[in-house]
Amino acid sequence: MKAHFIRYNRYFFTLFFSLSLTIVGLCYYIDPYAFYGHIYYKDGKAVNGYEFANQLRMVKPLEVKRYRPEVLMLGSSRTALGFSPESLQHYFPNQRIYNLSLMGVIEYEILRYFQHANAVTSLKHVIIGLDFLQFKANQGMRPDFVEERLAVDVNNQPNNKPYLGDYLPTLFSTDAAMAVFKEMTGLVKKHDLYYTNGFRVKPIEGGGLLYFTRIEAGYINETYVNFQLHNGTIDTLAYFRKMVELAHKNHIPLHLFISPAHARQWEALHGSGLWQSWEDWKRQLVKINEEAASQYHVQAFEIYDFSGYSRYSTETVPREEGKMMRWYSDSSHFLPNVGELVLQRMFNPQAKNEPGFGVLLTSATVEQDLAMIRAGRLQYIATHPQDKADIDNLVQDRVRRLGKL
Repeated sequence: MKAHFIRYNRYFFTLFFSLSLTIVGLCYYIDPYAFYGHIYYKDGKAVNGYEFANQLRMVKPLEVKRYRPEVLMLGSSRTALGFSPESLQHYFPNQRIYNLSLMGVIEYEILRYFQHANAVTSLKHVIIGLDFLQFKANQGMRPDFVEERLAVDVNNQPNNKPYLGDYLPTLFSTDAAMAVFKEMTGLVKKHDLYYTNGFRVKPIEGGGLLYFTRIEAGYINETYVNFQLHNGTIDTLAYFRKMVELAHKNHIPLHLFISPAHARQWEALHGSGLWQSWEDWKRQLVKINEEAASQYHVQAFEIYDFSGYSRYSTETVPREEGKMMRWYSDSSHFLPNVGELVLQRMFNPQAKNEPGFGVLLTSATVEQDLAMIRAGRLQYIATHPQDKADIDNLVQDRVRRLGKL
């Protein structure tokens, strides 16, 4: 009886360890998160595993260390989704480019990823999309953001202790095993694929009124609620200042731009009572940028403002299902053809550009830019009464819900 029990345990543990080693080996070899550097190919171009999109904050900082880019992009989902690698390569030929932009990013994260990239590679250019939404002071840190993954701490001191917390989840976990199974069987979602340079393979889709309305409701009911640039403890503009100072200290050209969005997005912001705060935010960006330049006795970095009203941002939103838009997927996110126009304005200013699209902000021009955007809004709501009514209804729905609480 005892011998039978010992033999049973031996078989059980042998099977268990064999199965465990098989799972670990498959997770390492298949590498669905691209954590161990496995590269796949799609249409002749290097891509990451399909599950990479679900762990961007885990793997993108690691890829920066592995890829050692010379040109880095940082920003929110607008910067993550609104540019193609081909467009960037046109302006930075023969240079390694990486897009470290992330969904739902906050300004503190952007500072930290900038510090991390500066510590692990020699940056020649950094392009940063500035969005009002990422400066919300009382927006908590994402649970998948881990400071210990980064090469330096917030004071820019080396983090010499390796972070080991990602090995078990990527090698021996239910999620990793399921990701391997989906990768091997082809049951993965194939629409959210990323190149190994951090750019999304396909632009996002949308473009219809229902999709626009759903995104706008999210901003009105969540993002723009209790919006503050500083809340007594956190000052998001201070993070921006540190970012600019870091670039000056390390002689890194910083290319800053305020992202474009559809005119309906600015109406949602206005309906949320944040127009004045939005304008003050732009004034503060200009002030901080010029103060930092004066401190280091150099020329201020350029800040281009692509927000406001142009023929791109006032594109008619189709009210019939299935019809795609030319410039936008929703009121927040622009398509890569708009991203190409943004780059053209920033890096080829001699080219013919839409008037008012991409105003260079300085202390001498910021008030004129703000006045032009105010005038653009009045013209937009006068010529698009149905779009204004859509946003007004969303704002009123929120007010009614709050009244019932």
